[in-house]
Amino acid sequence: MRKFVYPPVVGLLVAFAVLLQSPAASAAAEPVTQEARSALKRLERMSGAPVEMRWNADTGTPALVAGELSGPSDHSPAWIAYAYFERTKRLYGIRSPRQDLVVTGFRMDEGISRIRLERLVYRTPVWGDSVLLEIGPTGVLRRAEGVIHPGLEKKLLYRPQHPAIDATQAAKQAAASVGADRADVGEPKLYYLPDRPGTPLVYAVPYGERPDGGPEGHILVHAVTGRAIRTVPSTSDT
Repeated sequence: MRKFVYPPVVGLLVAFAVLLQSPAASAAAEPVTQEARSALKRLERMSGAPVEMRWNADTGTPALVAGELSGPSDHSPAWIAYAYFERTKRLYGIRSPRQDLVVTGFRMDEGISRIRLERLVYRTPVWGDSVLLEIGPTGVLRRAEGVIHPGLEKKLLYRPQHPAIDATQAAKQAAASVGADRADVGEPKLYYLPDRPGTPLVYAVPYGERPDGGPEGHILVHAVTGRAIRTVPSTSDT
């Protein structure tokens, strides 16, 4: 797979966040739900120490939760991660963590475990939705950071969507959109695009190759219209 230079994609991302040092310090201008405040209080009662939460006002879910988020544990990092989301699933807008989240990355550095979970809706991943958790040497969960868009099931009218084009057609369209051959792009994968109005089902088609072997980015092809709608450069991952 050879490298290509693609036209830059210009976008504007406006994010609002609220930093909560404790429930008493939450008198900020951005809207934070009472449920979020209650969840923060529960985490602080459980840990016996202050918990920091940064709120994503765009999604209505936490961008960051940090502190002693669990007690010491001999369980696996995956078990600790799912236990955390069982306690906070309403805060993140998740119904069933073991169905709605899947482990997609793990590494350990100097006793610190870092595990990434990706959001699923009707067994299809949500583009950009994942949370990275950091667990200390004694099994204490110390940090959960990422993006989760709640309420996608309602947006989908509580039923999965299906593509009108297949993966081969999506790959051809992606390659054509950047003047490449079909052999120069990777295998498409279906995702829900949470910020897409109407039908949010897309194929993500990898292109190019970085020095570490990963793709340079992805071309998003609408799974119903067949149009290439966005090019997204890759970022580092767990």
